[in-house]
Amino acid sequence: EPIKDFADNSSVDSIANSYANKKGNQKIEKANPADFGLTKTAEFIETEIKTSDNKVYKLNIGDKNPTGSYVYVQKPEMPDTVYMTESDFRTWCEKSLFDYRYKYLLKVDEEKINKIIVNTKEKKYTLEKTQDGWQMISPFKDIARKDRISSLIGSFKSAMAKSMEKPTEENLKKYKLKIPSEYIKFIEGDKDHIIYIGAGNKEKYSYYMRTNRIDD
Repeated sequence: EPIKDFADNSSVDSIANSYANKKGNQKIEKANPADFGLTKTAEFIETEIKTSDNKVYKLNIGDKNPTGSYVYVQKPEMPDTVYMTESDFRTWCEKSLFDYRYKYLLKVDEEKINKIIVNTKEKKYTLEKTQDGWQMISPFKDIARKDRISSLIGSFKSAMAKSMEKPTEENLKKYKLKIPSEYIKFIEGDKDHIIYIGAGNKEKYSYYMRTNRIDD
């Protein structure tokens, strides 16, 4: 079941541009929709797009033509007319939700981050930005290096998910994310961005992680 989360802008822009700019290479009038995979019994795709001025456009996408280079489409309000356009239009619609999701772990404005809390087995410390710059608050007080902090933030902003799974009870227990003890918290004003660290996967040199982004 789809969930509410950030989308990958480039992927969504691609399908939106495709929707807006595709032209029919051929128009077939008085068509029998069944001949083009455009009936309810066929596996056609129903699409809908809404513009910024609240206009809604719908399009049904049917079978590919015999060469596979084109696909048949139909406007619901014109059931007897079928158009043929490039097949990548259907390809975009058949992509998985993962392809359209924002895959980076951290979505923040680095300049607005004013506190970082690291709580892992190996390291526990707190950094805070003051009017004098970044400071180490715990486990001891000292001046912190801005370049190291930028590197820390950058590493998590550039880290991408290799896959995503539903946060079911079974998965959370399996990946040790039910009650995670390890986390890194980036505080941006009054908003917390938390990355919880779960079980490691030695074969893939990676860790299972969860953020509080969806919970928010």
